[in-house]
Amino acid sequence: MKRLRLTIQLLFTIVTNGYLYGFLNGKIYRGSLKYACVPGLNCYSCPGAVASCPIGALQALLNQRGFQVPFAALGFFFLFGSLLGRFVCG
Repeated sequence: MKRLRLTIQLLFTIVTNGYLYGFLNGKIYRGSLKYACVPGLNCYSCPGAVASCPIGALQALLNQRGFQVPFAALGFFFLFGSLLGRFVCG
């Protein structure tokens, strides 16, 4: 079971932080996938990050002028939290 968990964690890390060009040149990926959040913590400013972190997206939305409730980011948390539970944190 531990081996399966480690394999899944490594695959997810490679998929979400697999922008090798960014690591080699120190450039942040700015493609269209940055608008998508991935379940789990993934820093937006990491050179290898292909998508965004949901906590960072929520923080950016709550920090804007003219406060509006960020339903998309909150919905993301509720959806993945209710479907996957602690699996996202593992």
